[in-house]
Amino acid sequence: PAGGSFMGIVSTGLGFTTSSGSVSQEVCLPQDAQEISFNWNFSSEEFIEWCGSGFQDYFSVDIITSAGTQNVFYRNIDALCGSVFATTLVFDQSGAGCSPSSGNDCTVWSTGWQSALVDISAIASANAGEAVTIQFSAGDVGDSIFDSAILLDNITVTQP
Repeated sequence: PAGGSFMGIVSTGLGFTTSSGSVSQEVCLPQDAQEISFNWNFSSEEFIEWCGSGFQDYFSVDIITSAGTQNVFYRNIDALCGSVFATTLVFDQSGAGCSPSSGNDCTVWSTGWQSALVDISAIASANAGEAVTIQFSAGDVGDSIFDSAILLDNITVTQP
């Protein structure tokens, strides 16, 4: 984890999911809430060899209100391709039995820990006194063969 002893994970194929996963929490945002901050680390078998293709796994943060869903943060494979490094992680298409071939370099690539600070003041002001759901999700676009996983930590809603 980026801090403490625990962290969260959402993925497109690790654990109980085969194409998308999410974690969410219903909260009452204070009317004067300003930002949501969090640390994230996006790892994927799709980085590098699938950059610029139709295979665009993603990481999304949404706030769901009675008026609908508002996306406040979004990153996909193409947006991050230039800032990843090879890891020693092993997912199902990159394990010991993997032989590099066209479309699979047998490597899991990662962004490393990143920090995000997202303005949510308009959402908090418009939904004062009402419960909203903050949802972190990972999704598959184009395939379900190559997996992605996003680690989450230090999620905080800030006030002035």
